[in-house]
Formats: sequence, C-alpha cells, structure tokens
Amino acid sequence: MSAPEGNDELGRQVDDSMRLFQRSQVGPTELIAGVKPTRVVAVLDGSPQDEATIESAIHLRDVYNTETVLLDESPPNASMITGDGETTNNELAVAAVNRISGSRPLPRREGEPFESILAAVSAVDPDLVIVPCPLGRSLESLGADSTGTVADMLLARCPKPILFMRRETAHLQQAVQDVQMLVGAESHMHLRAAGWVFGLIGEGGKLSLNLVIDREHFENIRAIVEALHPEDDLDVSEFSRAMTETHKKLHTAMQRTANERNLSYALRPQTAEVAPPHPLDDDSQNLLVMSLEAGDQFNAGFVRDRLRRSPHPVLVITDPNKVFAQVDQ
Repeated sequence: MSAPEGNDELGRQVDDSMRLFQRSQVGPTELIAGVKPTRVVAVLDGSPQDEATIESAIHLRDVYNTETVLLDESPPNASMITGDGETTNNELAVAAVNRISGSRPLPRREGEPFESILAAVSAVDPDLVIVPCPLGRSLESLGADSTGTVADMLLARCPKPILFMRRETAHLQQAVQDVQMLVGAESHMHLRAAGWVFGLIGEGGKLSLNLVIDREHFENIRAIVEALHPEDDLDVSEFSRAMTETHKKLHTAMQRTANERNLSYALRPQTAEVAPPHPLDDDSQNLLVMSLEAGDQFNAGFVRDRLRRSPHPVLVITDPNKVFAQVDQ
C-alpha cells in the first residue's frame, strides 16, 4: 500500500529542510578575526588571586598595549565611606599602578562588590573585566564549588566578557598557549567566543573545540527519541556525531583560521565527565573559553558548572545584547 499523499509531501518538506540546514552548516566559511582588547577593568580584592590578576593585566598590556583601570574591592572599613558614595580604600589599586604601565585606579562605589564592579564597567566601557573568583577568598581555602555570589551576579548582568581568575598560581601568559573552547549547545554567541580565542591565543599555541555532551541533556534527548521511536537506541557516539554536524560551520572556520596562523587545532566531542576543566589539583596552565547567551538557561547552567569545577582561568563571553542593570553614578 502506498503512503498517503500528505505524508509524501511532509517527507519532502522535511528532506528539503534538512538539506537547507546542512548547506548552512557546511557552506563557505571566512577566517575568524581575532579580538584584541584595548581597555580592561582589573578587580583586586586582597586575596592571593591578586597576583594572578596583576600578571594578567601586565601580559595584556605588553601584548596589546591595553589601558588598565584598577578597582579595589577589598572589604572597606566604615570610616572609608565618603559623602559622595565612594570609598577611599583603593590602596591595592594605587599600589598596582606602579606595576602596570598605562594603568589608573578607580574609586569604588559604596554597596555590594558586584554593584561597584558593574558601575565601573558602565563608566569605563572596557573590552574585558578581570575578576578573582571567588572574590575575597582563595580557591584553595574554599575548594570545589566555590564561585560566590559576585560571579553569579556578573554572569547575569555584565554585558562585557569576564576573565575569572580561579587559582593564585595561574599565569595568563602560559595559559594562552593552550586554549580550550567549550560548547554545550547551539548558540549565536559561539563565533564571538571564537574571535576572543584567536585574539588571545599565544603564537604557536594549541587550541581545541570541545563539544561537551551533558549527561542529563543526553538522557532527556534519548528519552524523547525512545518515546517517538521505541525501536531506536540513541547512544553517546551517535549524539557526538550529531553535535559535530550541528557545529560543523564553527569547526570548519576555527580549523581554517588555525591552519592559516600555524596553530595546533583539535575537535573533541566528549562527555561532560571527561571534558575540561581538569581536577582542582591539576597544576597545568590552560585558558577555558565559553559563551553565555542571554535567556538561555541550559547554557547558563553549563557555564556555571564548568566555572565552579575549574582551577584554570575561565573567559566567559557574555551577550552584549542583554539588559544591563545600570548602577546609579
């Protein structure tokens, strides 16, 4: 018995849609232009991470001639509050000026640290914000799962890329020689993140595009497939191939750009259990890069999970189109 005409038409529409999708993924790709920061806000907090933050700012100054605006977010005393809502506790920022050429201190605003940082971002309009994570405490003292409310609020509200410094022994100059871009789902932000990858990676460095399969996400998809097609059994390898096809355009662009610049490149579909970051006691030097699309709750959970697991510096490319919670100046 032949299939109903309506089913044939639906099948043709599906086939046409799939071919159009595949063409969009494998079509001509341009080289990815590297993003080079010109102005950064570097946050100091009196924790051991300050040294890593200052070294990162020095590296960016040496390579990109960046202007550095320093913000002291160490806990203020009540006597430090001025009448105009600013505080006078900028000793850390003033001291760091002597180490970073082209830098200047910025008085912090009264209020929560994340409010002061957002106010500085609004006033200075930097390309990048460097923040210790967790703010005010060392990673070693708190251990795993330690990111803090400041990181959460900045991820939710800051429209500028954020470089989270996790470990006091991190050295950005070394970390940019091994850059790993993590992708958990499709997003329009991935090419923007790739631009930062190629802007920051060191000469002759290696990079990887890690397509991370979250176990819960995989199980949800498998449950849907099995409900629709009980005879089918979706395994991780098939899911990996599907993710690779979905991100083929991104992969091709990154591969071509890496070849043009004589960089080592690898595509790594992998489960979340084995994907970066490495264990907290791993002393290797890597830079992890992720993108964070506004309103994408799955992606937000993925970024936060990777951040809290990481001992490495983590660069999060936030969505510039998100609603920026302005702080009164």
